[in-house]
Amino acid sequence: MTYITNDWMDFAVCRGNSHLFFPPTNVTGRARVKLNKEALKLCAVCPVVEPCRDYGIRTGSAGIWGGETEEQRAERGLPVSVEVQRRLQRARAKLPN
Repeated sequence: MTYITNDWMDFAVCRGNSHLFFPPTNVTGRARVKLNKEALKLCAVCPVVEPCRDYGIRTGSAGIWGGETEEQRAERGLPVSVEVQRRLQRARAKLPN
């Protein structure tokens, strides 16, 4: 069995701010964009951004990990939750052809 160590989490700038990184699914539109911006500001100065991003990718976890949103992971072809897939489909449907 392989274990993923999470020692890096002790040094994460985001500790105690999980509401920014894992907002409820009913938070959408401008409110979600605002939370994402606040979260990404913390990621920009975090000393453990790379192991955080790797963890999010390896575990397929929802939310922002290592300065990368679920939408950005989806754009890179990485697996994301069904809710993110739906959110992206709705956003694409609103784009003019």
